[in-house]
Amino acid sequence: MGVNNGSPLPTLPDIHERHLRIINAIPDSELSPNEKLVARLVARIPYGKIASYGKIAEWANSKYQYTGGNARVVANIRAKLYELIEHYTDFPLWRLASQEDEKAANDSIVTRIYGMEKRIEEGSWNNPIWFDPPKYFDPYQ
Repeated sequence: MGVNNGSPLPTLPDIHERHLRIINAIPDSELSPNEKLVARLVARIPYGKIASYGKIAEWANSKYQYTGGNARVVANIRAKLYELIEHYTDFPLWRLASQEDEKAANDSIVTRIYGMEKRIEEGSWNNPIWFDPPKYFDPYQ
């Protein structure tokens, strides 16, 4: 964590807006509108929590009738996003994990290290708190 130099700390809406700018900057030729909708849901995973691919797929299905609740679709979108925006980004891809692989042991070494660093910073590495969208009040409906 850096030292605050007197400038105001970012607010939740500021952070959310920054995440949306990252997604919106990706050309439609690289990421379909439905994939962008899923990415917007990933941006809403609260700080300090992790979400399974399946929970995000269910959320996308209930909100947008997309994915059919298929966790593999979300995992593929995550992989695609890593290719498009690279690993060292503010976009919270580290908040996604497989229910069976919460430490992301199956990810590439670069993805594992960066994700581990970010999750340690947020406090979700040693004691993960799983995000459950139906129990979440989403201020960004």
